Amino acid sequence: YLPPTKSDGPRVGIYDGQGELAAVVPLPEEATEHAVATTVVGTVTWWTGSSVVAFNSSDLEPRWSLPETRGPATAMANELLIPVPTGLAIINPATGLAERTIGVTRPHSETAIIPGVIGNVVVEQRGDIVVALR
Repeated sequence: YLPPTKSDGPRVGIYDGQGELAAVVPLPEEATEHAVATTVVGTVTWWTGSSVVAFNSSDLEPRWSLPETRGPATAMANELLIPVPTGLAIINPATGLAERTIGVTRPHSETAIIPGVIGNVVVEQRGDIVVALR
């Protein structure tokens, strides 16, 4: 992550095997201290603290971004599950298109929602609480 400067906005720097900067990819917004990277379903995803950005796992070229998210991506049945304000968005990892949203009622909180999957149960860590969704 390359934070914004006076002349450039926030960016992701891609470095080669020699540690030299090979490419710079602009980001739509700054990352927060809650930013999290994950690799799921052959896609590297990065939650900036408010958006999920997906990168191709072989060359880290950006594929798509999904704004207004509440946490990072996890995988279930070859799809991405991404927490959004109204529930869990089911995302096609190749295109970033939402196939549907599973409604989840959550108490209002500014805390990040960290999803996970255990078998056929989706879990969400909401601060110091873990919730199982069936």
